Amino acid sequence: MFKQKFIAIIDVGSEDIAVYIGNIDNNKNFHVKSSTEFAYDGFQDGNWLNFIGLREDIKAAVSKAIVNLNCKISAIYIGVPGEFTAISIRDSNTSFGSLHKVTGVDVDRLYDDNDDVSGHGFTSINFSTIYYTIDGKKRTVDPIGMSVRSLELKASYILCRDDFINVFNNALLQFCKVIKFISTPWAECISLFSADVRDQGAVLIDVGYITTDVSYIVGDGLCGLGSFSIGGGHITYDLSYGLEIPYETARYVKTKIDYMIESSKDKPIVVVLDNGERHLDSSYASMITEYRIEEICENITAEIAKFSVKCPKYLKVYLTGGGLTDIRGVRSILSKKLDRVCDLKVSTISNCMNKPYMSSVSGLIQVVSNYDKSRQGFFASFFNLK
Repeated sequence: MFKQKFIAIIDVGSEDIAVYIGNIDNNKNFHVKSSTEFAYDGFQDGNWLNFIGLREDIKAAVSKAIVNLNCKISAIYIGVPGEFTAISIRDSNTSFGSLHKVTGVDVDRLYDDNDDVSGHGFTSINFSTIYYTIDGKKRTVDPIGMSVRSLELKASYILCRDDFINVFNNALLQFCKVIKFISTPWAECISLFSADVRDQGAVLIDVGYITTDVSYIVGDGLCGLGSFSIGGGHITYDLSYGLEIPYETARYVKTKIDYMIESSKDKPIVVVLDNGERHLDSSYASMITEYRIEEICENITAEIAKFSVKCPKYLKVYLTGGGLTDIRGVRSILSKKLDRVCDLKVSTISNCMNKPYMSSVSGLIQVVSNYDKSRQGFFASFFNLK
């Protein structure tokens, strides 16, 4: 007999598959009982680099996390990377003719008007409110209880590619029949930004290993989502090639680049190779890195320009993820090249998850902890899951 039931949260990165297994207490805290990071071939440009072995990699990651853990998994929540998703912004409205106190049923009907968003190889996995408009004038994020004559809804629907859903369903059904999908960029935005900040709008840039997600959230809904396959791993490769050093050594060199102190460019970066100690030109390493950062910024700017909802220039951009945040002074480089104020954003869920590379999994944990269906009945409809 299993001693107790746990849930599993899976963060699908471009370098590894992270699995966290635990339970949620009455205070909505997630207690990790087991976790693992399973290296695999990843993805690029929305395609798996080793699709043939992907199913076995997924099963191996979960099996590694549950080894020696005497439990039954009651539900699995999978974070979907931006490269496998799309968003649809929909508007719906209703007129009551006379003053009417808004109820939950009224709100549900507005969402029901947009129940045809799935199709063409995509399935809706998340939907959330950007804002409501009262009587064509006043905006609000919660109209319930208000007396209005008309009500308009602007909502964001996040769609996941069916091939992504199918491969994870097929791999994980042996562990659990309850499998649900959550947009990772959306979960990050919901967890990292307060409601007040989201109401004004916020841009989050998650630069990972070989992928970058650019998210624009207003209220509770994504107004813009873009992704491209360039990340911190490309900087490491550039350093490895340009400095003629092993890839793992280049990882170390990347962490020693410092754009904050100008004089640091005059000090060599010392590494130890098989043939002995070597002094690397830090100025050259910084130049190599900056060229790739400039390419990343050009792609970020291009993705923001594609958003169907205009993203004001005055909004800050927030950086998270492990791809760039290990470079000292990178925020000043981003601010200059993006022509926007840039700041770092990390999770405050716990001391062990307050690192930028943990933002994705901490976002998924916070969303699941607050909305797991065993705790709140609207979870299934909120995430468009049956």
